[in-house]
Amino acid sequence: MAGEGGFTTHQLPESGEVTLGRDPACGVVVDDGSVAPRHAVLSMGPPVRIDDLGSGLPTSVGEERVEAGHPIELAPGDILHLGGV
Repeated sequence: MAGEGGFTTHQLPESGEVTLGRDPACGVVVDDGSVAPRHAVLSMGPPVRIDDLGSGLPTSVGEERVEAGHPIELAPGDILHLGGV
């Protein structure tokens, strides 16, 4: 994960779901004001998918906006944006 504060990595589980957001209870915590407390969820699949949790803050894969309730399948090399990160 890359942001203004630098670059970090996160180990993800092989299955299940991981919540991404600013809340310390999230599986991947993104400490940035442009990210909602519970911003998005990764479903580890297969296939791996990302879904927005309806915060009103943007989630996108490359240039494609992810709408709440309409998960997008991720491919290797895809760039995921949460808020301004």
